[in-house]
Amino acid sequence: MNNDFPKLDIPVDFISSQNIDFEILESYTKFPCRIKSAIFFICTAGEITVTINLSDYTFKKGDFTFLIPDSFIQLQSISREFNFSFVAFSSGFLDKNPLMQPIFELIPVLSIHPVKKLNEIEYNTQKRFFDFLAFCFSDGSYLLTDVTIQSVFNILIEQVKATYHAHYQIDKHKMSREYQIYMEFTLLLRNNFTSEHHLSFYADKMGLSLQHLSRVIKKMTGKNATKIIDSFLLMEAKSRLKFSSAPIKSLASDIGFTNTSFFYRWFKNRTGLTPQKYREDI
Repeated sequence: MNNDFPKLDIPVDFISSQNIDFEILESYTKFPCRIKSAIFFICTAGEITVTINLSDYTFKKGDFTFLIPDSFIQLQSISREFNFSFVAFSSGFLDKNPLMQPIFELIPVLSIHPVKKLNEIEYNTQKRFFDFLAFCFSDGSYLLTDVTIQSVFNILIEQVKATYHAHYQIDKHKMSREYQIYMEFTLLLRNNFTSEHHLSFYADKMGLSLQHLSRVIKKMTGKNATKIIDSFLLMEAKSRLKFSSAPIKSLASDIGFTNTSFFYRWFKNRTGLTPQKYREDI
């Protein structure tokens, strides 16, 4: 059995693998997980439907994605023949990596276009590279020095940047004003949603009226901005309830709910279950 697929984070700087047990993947269909690692992923067989943050995507052979830290994922359906190759880097590695910051400019475009269909040449090239990394991790760990792991990360980041620069407009000077607003809101949301639950905070930070920010986010995403904040909070609450043994009062406080009774009502209104029941049953 291969148990290398990371849950929240990984215990070492680097993991790469190819063959993931179906039973391990099925365990991810029950609740969302907020990942702390950075994961580069290629679907190599079958298909899988995944919720990434707030939207569902179906991956088939040749589909690639880069899951940045603090992304929420939940698997919805998996075909028996599904398989993939992945490379993951831990939060500890990322914290000491000075080249992680430039990738944050891609967060908005990755949130709109998280799935990239590779052409045959791109797929074969990327698959061979991932195969080599998986071999190094399982049988050639002597090759994985701090310097080589850093180099692998740099190569993968540059590949992602090149891919998205080639296919999507991410030059800040050429972006529409609406896209720039969406990008700024996305970055602020990722950094503040557990403490700031009201859209007015984000509008004030950005120097915009509440109405203007709401209108832009609705146009860019098709979703209500306030509901986006609420949905991120709900995924965070679900993830913490399943992956943390902290008392619910403490958990609620950590995500910005100072009134535990209100948190219970808020959670039950959205799930039909109390936080305790969700923790025990799901």
